[in-house]
Amino acid sequence: MAEKQCPSCKMMIHKKAKVCPFCKKKFGLTLPAKIFLSLIILGYIGYLSGPSSKTTFNAHSTGSIQSEMQEVSLTKKGKKIKVKHQDWSNGICNVIGEKKIHIGMTAQQVKTAWGKPYKINTTSGAWGEHEQWVIHDSINSDYLYFENGILTSMQQSK
Repeated sequence: MAEKQCPSCKMMIHKKAKVCPFCKKKFGLTLPAKIFLSLIILGYIGYLSGPSSKTTFNAHSTGSIQSEMQEVSLTKKGKKIKVKHQDWSNGICNVIGEKKIHIGMTAQQVKTAWGKPYKINTTSGAWGEHEQWVIHDSINSDYLYFENGILTSMQQSK
């Protein structure tokens, strides 16, 4: 029989026991630990679904970008962008024409909208390439994060 030692009373008990038969100590996650883990998981799911559209960056979740951007009529500024980048959707061209960015844009699209970053920090790994762009002005800095050339998150400092 596989055994383990109870951390409370130090008696040897069955390895798969959920409760010590001697001291009645319960094993596994406590209720506060379960709540904490649930909140972490929910937070991570919220992070994966993208920032809200109320941010100063006009961010959208990546999945909705394609459907929103396909059949949009071009604005005057969007037409100027479309002339140089015919393969970009009308919606992307309109957003760039307004000098705005959102999650899911390529590095080239962000550069077209906001210009070259002040600084680029690059990390390479088995997953690919991660870049942090520092967009700097005299008062604030914005940080843009790219995974393999696609904008995945943004941070603004004040």
